[in-house]
Amino acid sequence: MSTAAKLEDVDPRSQLHTTVYAVSFSPCGQYLAAGNNFGKIALYSISSALSDDATSENWRPFYVFKAHDGPIYSLESTDIFLVTAGTSDVLGWRWKEVIDKAAKVAWSLSIPRGDSFECPETNALAVTKSTVNQGVIYAGCGDNTIYGWELETGNCVTVFKGHKDYIHCLSLKHSSGELISGSEDGTVRIWDQRTPEEHVQMFEPHKHEVSATNPLQEVKYTSQ
Repeated sequence: MSTAAKLEDVDPRSQLHTTVYAVSFSPCGQYLAAGNNFGKIALYSISSALSDDATSENWRPFYVFKAHDGPIYSLESTDIFLVTAGTSDVLGWRWKEVIDKAAKVAWSLSIPRGDSFECPETNALAVTKSTVNQGVIYAGCGDNTIYGWELETGNCVTVFKGHKDYIHCLSLKHSSGELISGSEDGTVRIWDQRTPEEHVQMFEPHKHEVSATNPLQEVKYTSQ
């Protein structure tokens, strides 16, 4: 789709059935990427869209490109790369090239297929922050497993197993190195990145609908 493409030029069926599964800001915070069920990524200028004199033209993406053949379920951002994932490999795109409207794949990470010939879908991504290298990227997948790769080498360095169904979300606590995952099996699990053999804690929200006492409820917060 060209920069001048109009919404009315898009297939009406695509307009009606488009679902945005994932969004991510650029490292500079000036751009927004949105990935949809057709494998396309639309890039928006935040400053243009939010300016006082913005028009409908400023609300359109200034660049759209085909990133995957299937749906894009997750987007993540590092200082250098926009990372995309869905029903195929995890792909890395240089933000500079995306913003320059010349996106091309910088690297790809293959999800292990195990006993299946099909690539398990990736529903969630999370990236560690590191001052010594590019960090580690984690992918929560449809084979109930979380995989971790070093971005600098592309090597798969860790695998977390334990969930009994699709993994739908990931979150990192950067200060302590804990990885949190949520799954279709109804559980939330906390993992120590250094010891992936077994989760360090598991929560089952559906089994505890009556809330326990909050140990922090007596803490008083005051405005500064």
